[in-house]
Amino acid sequence: MAVSTSTAVGVTTATKADAATPNYSSSLNNAILKGGYKLVTPFKKTRVYGRGAYVGAARKNGFTYHIILFPMNTRKNALSYRDQLIDSYRAQGFRQHKIEKNGWMGLLGNAEVWIMGSGASHPLGNRPATLLMTGSP
Repeated sequence: MAVSTSTAVGVTTATKADAATPNYSSSLNNAILKGGYKLVTPFKKTRVYGRGAYVGAARKNGFTYHIILFPMNTRKNALSYRDQLIDSYRAQGFRQHKIEKNGWMGLLGNAEVWIMGSGASHPLGNRPATLLMTGSP
């Protein structure tokens, strides 16, 4: 089953303003590899839905995951955007499978989505962030 992901819609290339902020692509690639994933597409700094983001893809346990990490200015912003994304995926038919402290997992057929918001993301220099990870076999 195909799952709509942000990697196909709403992605633009990095702008000059984005270039002024630190680029954490290498840190994200290393974090993914340390998590036991195989990089399919290394992370790159870009814009998704008009927001600065890092986009990459990884594979683990037979699933390919399209990963988007949105750096945020505050934990409140990270959690608010997480909630907006959850609402969007619920509207697409994803049903709640699991809830963790700062995250939500939804399922639709064989497809899964993880959405998390946190006050600090270590690969981003401890900046708050919202994570969107879609996976399918």
